Amino acid sequence: MKKLKVLILTVLLSVVSTSLLSAQDLSIRSQRLEVHVMPLSLLDFSPRLRLGTTYTVNDLFSVCLDVGYGRKSLTGGSFWENQWSDQYRFLEIRPEFRYHFYRSKRGGTSLYTALEFFHQSTQDQFTNSSYTDIDGDDIDFESAKYRKLKQGVHVKFGTQVIISKRVDFDFYVGLGTARRRRDYYDVVNPVVQGNGGDLISLDFNNFTREDDSMILHLATGFRFGVYLFNQEDMDQ
Repeated sequence: MKKLKVLILTVLLSVVSTSLLSAQDLSIRSQRLEVHVMPLSLLDFSPRLRLGTTYTVNDLFSVCLDVGYGRKSLTGGSFWENQWSDQYRFLEIRPEFRYHFYRSKRGGTSLYTALEFFHQSTQDQFTNSSYTDIDGDDIDFESAKYRKLKQGVHVKFGTQVIISKRVDFDFYVGLGTARRRRDYYDVVNPVVQGNGGDLISLDFNNFTREDDSMILHLATGFRFGVYLFNQEDMDQ
């Protein structure tokens, strides 16, 4: 884990250094600051309000930071609304570094590849339910707290469309890897029902099973944004 952190820090420093050096050779007319929202995150298995900002350094590089926060009151539009209790809480942070390998002549459309790091934390509390522990034992309980932690990285490809230099639509897809840890604690009146064995299943969102594993992780979605600052407007 320590080696992974060192590797991530090295990549971050390299990307930032390259961006700053490149900015010295490119026109500052391309500098922009945008704020955006990701409406589909409210429909996710872990519903949350996700907001962010993107700073365009120059024609080649931009940096993005998204944060997400979820609670029970934000789950109303989600198909999985009933999976979560009133104690549901979700928090995430996602820094992203982009390289725009294509821009249209008018600058309204660009294609980019990106490196995104993410940290997600989920907490909840359940009553009169059950879970499968890390050893495969099925356990009924009266009350228990639940937490899930995911940390990982994505390689993404996206399309950014800017309309009238003010409105931004950003579509992307990516694939990466993450370490996922799910566990139950402060369990009240646990009753072991038996061992279900090493069941192999597609339990991407199965919060009833404890685990600590490395997994493939998919990223897809779109952002809708508005520009607060556009250097091109100031130069006109």
